[in-house]
Amino acid sequence: MKKTLKISAAVLALSALTGVASAAITGTYVGGGLGYSMLDTPDHNIVTGPDAAFLSQSHDRNGWGERAFVGYNFNEYFGLEGGYAHYNQAHYKVSAPGFANGSVDYSFQDINLVGKAYLPVYDSGVNLYALGGGAYVRNKVDGSYNVLGVQGGGSKTTYKVRPTYGVGVSYDIPQTQFTTNLEFSRIQGTGNVAHSDTAIPSANLVTLNLGYNFG
Repeated sequence: MKKTLKISAAVLALSALTGVASAAITGTYVGGGLGYSMLDTPDHNIVTGPDAAFLSQSHDRNGWGERAFVGYNFNEYFGLEGGYAHYNQAHYKVSAPGFANGSVDYSFQDINLVGKAYLPVYDSGVNLYALGGGAYVRNKVDGSYNVLGVQGGGSKTTYKVRPTYGVGVSYDIPQTQFTTNLEFSRIQGTGNVAHSDTAIPSANLVTLNLGYNFG
């Protein structure tokens, strides 16, 4: 995440040397981004309590995240954007060496539609913005185990519409049709993820993005 912030700061600094830009560019734009994602799945291993001392366990809830988007800015203050985002898989595993092992994986992605409200920072080309809307979420939970050679498990996929919101800062690169931005977004989950495989975990995404403006 720190690396993403440093990269974005460098892009903005280099762009500032090329001239002065206007506020958010009116019209259609497309783009994509790469960054850091984290699912709010359980923050503990599969097995807890006294028995956990006899097991080898690990869990990982974060990693790379990607997104693609297309939008339209009606003016310098308001726009609409549709997008797709893919989050790093949350992975849990447990094993009793020579006896048993098991794992649980959460796979998460969404299609979203949000409104964006911009606040131009003078004529610098920098825009602060907030976004909010809805996301159609696909959350898949896969579980498997192997006990003395006997294998089993199952899979459950849940689809739901959930609210999403976020904030960002963008920069319209002078004398080009490109905009770069650093954005944080969150999808609000529902249900108790630790006790239900149909619950939806909250999902967080920080990305450095690059967009092309047709306007």
